[in-house]
Parts: sequence; structure tokens; C-alpha cells
Amino acid sequence: MNSFRDAPIITYKSTPLGNEFATLAQDLRTAFPESYLLPRGLDFIACPDCAEQGGYYLAFENEDGVLWWQVGNIPEIWPEEIKPFMQKLITTMDQLPEN
Repeated sequence: MNSFRDAPIITYKSTPLGNEFATLAQDLRTAFPESYLLPRGLDFIACPDCAEQGGYYLAFENEDGVLWWQVGNIPEIWPEEIKPFMQKLITTMDQLPEN
């Protein structure tokens, strides 16, 4: 497998994180910039060289399937419409357990 996009499905841990993380997840869901990202599903955003520099993989899954985005890791080139969400995402990730 060369990429996360080659995986047939997204797999989740069988044991969810504790309730103390539910608020973090809900805050991210509320902040998700749907009007900007949903029309741009299955795309790279502000990611001129994701293959070499990496980025953030976002996936929005519902009964219709999965939309994904790969957002570059250079905040200065993020579209203004997603900057607040991306900053919240990074802050939230820092609060999650490592494993």
C-alpha cells in the first residue's frame, strides 16, 4: 500500500476513547468547514508537495460513503476558510493519547 487512499476502508479502534474526549470530537465536528470542503471532496488542498512533505488527512464518513481531503502542513498557504478548523484540529490532536 503506497498511500492511505489505497486502503479499502477506514478502520477504527475497537475500543473508543473515553467520554472525556467526546467534547473534543463534537467541537471538531461543529467547526468542520462543510461549505468549503464538501464541494472539494477527494482532493488536495494547499498541498503543493504532499508526497514529500506530508499533510493532514481528513475523512468525512456517512451512509453515502467517505469523502477525503489531504491538507498541506504549511499554515501560511491554507485557504482562509479552513484556517480556524485546521488550527483547532492541531490543538485537538495534541490533546489525544498517542496510542
